[in-house]
Amino acid sequence: MSCRPAVNVPSTRTYVVRRLDSVEQEVVLSKKANGIECLDKVCKSLGIIEKDYFGLRFTDKNAEPLWVNLRNPLNEQVPAQPRSILEMKVKFFIRPQKILQPITRQHFYKHLKKDLLLGKLKPSAVKAARLTALIAQVDKGNYAPGIQYHQKVHGSGDSDNMEARIRREHQKLLRTSQEVAIEKFLEEVSELELYGVEMYPVADGDHVPKVIAVGPVCIMLYSSNMDLLNRYNYSSVQYTAFHARRFTSLITPTEQGAPSEQVEFELRSRASAQALYRSITEFHTFFRRDTVSRIVKTAGYCKSLLGNLKGQNPDRFYFDVMRTHKEVVDNAWSILHPHSPSPRSSSGRSSSRNSSRSGDSTILPLPPSPFHRGTMGSRGGGG
Repeated sequence: MSCRPAVNVPSTRTYVVRRLDSVEQEVVLSKKANGIECLDKVCKSLGIIEKDYFGLRFTDKNAEPLWVNLRNPLNEQVPAQPRSILEMKVKFFIRPQKILQPITRQHFYKHLKKDLLLGKLKPSAVKAARLTALIAQVDKGNYAPGIQYHQKVHGSGDSDNMEARIRREHQKLLRTSQEVAIEKFLEEVSELELYGVEMYPVADGDHVPKVIAVGPVCIMLYSSNMDLLNRYNYSSVQYTAFHARRFTSLITPTEQGAPSEQVEFELRSRASAQALYRSITEFHTFFRRDTVSRIVKTAGYCKSLLGNLKGQNPDRFYFDVMRTHKEVVDNAWSILHPHSPSPRSSSGRSSSRNSSRSGDSTILPLPPSPFHRGTMGSRGGGG
C-alpha cells in the first residue's frame, strides 16, 4: 500500500496591480483576503487617504472588464492565471473642488487624460484645444517655440486650425504651476456630460443597440451613436433587478399622473447585467445619500448553503459601497486636519439634511422577493 506525499497548497496569491502612474505593483495576499486589503496596500504605498474614490478592475474569463467587489474575497472573483492582473482606476468621480489631496487629483488627472486621448470623452473643439494645452503644461511645462503636441485631445465640431488654437491656449498658461494646471484640467473635464459615468452597451426589447450611462446625478439612455434619448432621475427609479442577461427597472416619471413604466434591456452577459444592477445602487448611494442605508450595507448571502438555511448574517455582499461621498470628505478631512472642523460640519450638514428630504435622495429598494432571491442569491453571482 503506497501513500501519496502531502501536497502543499499555497495559502497566498500574488496580484499585479497596474497603477494609474503606469507602475506595476506586486501585492501578496492570503487567499481569504477581501479586495479592500489589496487596494489598501496600493493606496498606502502612494499616500492616498481618499481611497474610497478608487477601485480595482479585472478581466473575467469572457474577456469582460469588471469591478472587483472590494468587500468580498478577491481569490473568488479574479480568474486564476499565471499573472493575476488588476487595474487601479477611479470608480467614483467626485467634483474636483471636493478632492483634498494633491496625490488624489494627480490620479484623477491620469485617468481622465487617458480617457480623453482614447476618445471616451468628447469635448467641443474649443475645449479640446484648452485640454490639450493643459496636458502639455502639466507634462512638459511652459510654452516654447517649436514645442510638439503629440498627445492631442480630439473634439467634436470645427477642428480647423487646431494646432494654432492649442498654441494660443498653451501660451495663456505661462508660469502656471503643475498643481494649478491639474486643477484647471479637472474643472474643464468635470463640465462634460459624460464625466464620471459608467457605460453599459445594451439592447432594448426590439434588439436595437443602445447605451445606458450611470452617472452621479442621473441615469441616461443613448442611442448606439451616443445621441441622448432619455434621462432618468434617481428619484424616478422604483426598483432594479437582473436575471441572467436581462436587466429590469420600474420607472415612475416625475410628472404627476404619468404612468409607471417597466423597462427591460439585454446585456452581453450575466456578469454585465449584474454590474449594471450594482452600479445603479452604488452610484445612487455614494452620490445622492448622506449615509449608506442598512439594506445596502447588509444585502448579501452566505457562501454555505447551511448558513443561508439558518438565516445567518451574509459573508458575501452584493454592493461595494461603505461610505457616501460626504462621509469620504469628512473622513479624509479628519485625518488631514485633526484639529479643524470639517468645512461642512455646520452649514454643509444642514443643507445636506435638507437635500436628503428631496426626491433625489429616496432609497432605491431592492427588488421584492422571491424575484430578488432568484436573481441575486445564487452562488454564480461572483459578488
